Amino acid sequence: MSSKFLFFFICVFSFYSYSQDSNCLVAKTGVFKIDSGEFGITEIQRTETKQIETNEKNGFQATYDIFGERKLPSTQEVMQLLGPIS
Repeated sequence: MSSKFLFFFICVFSFYSYSQDSNCLVAKTGVFKIDSGEFGITEIQRTETKQIETNEKNGFQATYDIFGERKLPSTQEVMQLLGPIS
């Protein structure tokens, strides 16, 4: 069971530490344009709860929900998920 715990902990830590910064709440709202040269202009429309990115040159559109800060689960929460250790 301890190998399950170690595997779970490493996965959670990896996803958290190697992901992009998630503090979306401090970012501005409005409409922004980013010109990335060969990929064209990407327009970003951002509200308090949603971000829409559109690039007409590439025919790309993505919609993202904006959440608050992420946090690592506590040791107690991890232990509850894994169950009793034999």
